[in-house]
Amino acid sequence: MIGVMARIGLRLLLILLLGAAILAETATATAQLFPSLAKTNNSLALRQGQTSFPCTLRAVPAKTSGRIDLSWSCTSNALKGWFLVERSIPRSAPQSIRQCWLAVGRISTYSCADTGLRKGTSYTYQLCLVSTSTANRCGTNDRAATVTVRAP
Repeated sequence: MIGVMARIGLRLLLILLLGAAILAETATATAQLFPSLAKTNNSLALRQGQTSFPCTLRAVPAKTSGRIDLSWSCTSNALKGWFLVERSIPRSAPQSIRQCWLAVGRISTYSCADTGLRKGTSYTYQLCLVSTSTANRCGTNDRAATVTVRAP
């Protein structure tokens, strides 16, 4: 019985080691597929001078007053991490929109709504890709897409 348990434990250890190796390979493959992405702190950012990012951000005023519907689509399914959307108005610091903080999945289009907005105010939205679920701000080099829209 002890021999059987030892073999099971050894197999589990091998599975864990194999999983770690696969994760490391995935990170390397992502860097090779998207050389314009560089890791900075806990975020994935465009390297300085690069303009290519595989996602496009849209912001559409909703029929409901004080609401803007946001969506973004990505041309790559090799992205890893979390999407974070920040909102700002002129002369103010950006604020992350909690309901727009989404894990990268196996889909190509993401969406969320920003509510409680002041009617007639123009808002600028910025999308970035961060590597951890604890990141709560985009870095200065992390902007992937930006769009400005007036709230209905």
